Amino acid sequence: PVLINTIQLAGNARDIAVDDNLLFVSDSRGIHIYEITDQRELRLLKTLASVDLRGTTDKIYLSGNSLWATMPNSRRVIEVELMSGDYSIVRDIPVTTLAGNRIRPRDLLVQNNVLLVATGTLGTVELFALNDTSGVPVSTLNLAYLVANGDIYAGQLELRGQTLYVVSGQGDLQLFDISPWLEGRFNATIELKHYFSVLGNAQTFAFNPRALYV
Repeated sequence: PVLINTIQLAGNARDIAVDDNLLFVSDSRGIHIYEITDQRELRLLKTLASVDLRGTTDKIYLSGNSLWATMPNSRRVIEVELMSGDYSIVRDIPVTTLAGNRIRPRDLLVQNNVLLVATGTLGTVELFALNDTSGVPVSTLNLAYLVANGDIYAGQLELRGQTLYVVSGQGDLQLFDISPWLEGRFNATIELKHYFSVLGNAQTFAFNPRALYV
C-alpha cells in the first residue's frame, strides 16, 4: 500500500464514512466533511461543530440523503440532512430502553423506518420506530452469553439481507434473523440464529465477496 494523503484533525478521530467523492470524519470536535478531488486530495467543505450538534459524536452512518451519528455522552442519536447544504438536524432521538432508562449508544444502523442501536456493556440491540422528528423504542434484542462467566458487549452492527451481525466481545460474532422487525412485527422475539467463535474478544468485522474477517 502507498500512503496517498494525511490530514491532521483538531480532535481525536472516531469514525469515518464514504459516499462517492465525499468523506465524513467524526472526531471529538464534531463532524468534518471533505471532498475527495480528482487528484485524490481531501478538501474540507464543512465542519459541524460539537457545540452546534449539542454534543460530541462517535459512530456515524450514511443512509440515503442523511448522516446519522451516535452521541454517547448525551445519550442521543441524531440525523443530519445532507441535501440542502444547511446540514440541519432533522431527527434527535433520546436513546432509552423500553423502561425509559437512558443508555449510551455504541453503534447504529438504519433500515426503512427503523433504527437499531447497539448498547455496549448492556449487551442489547434496541429497536426504535422513526417518526418525523424523533424515534420511540419498540423492542429489544438480547445478546447470548456464549462463555461461562464471560462478558458481552454489543458493538459494531451490520445488516446483510435479513441477518443482523453483532460483534459481541467475549460473545464473539452473533447472528440474528430480524425479518419480523423489518416487517413491522416489533413484538416478535428475536433469538440467536448462529455465531462465529474466535480466539480472544471479537471487536470488529468486515466482509468481502469471499470472506468474513473478524
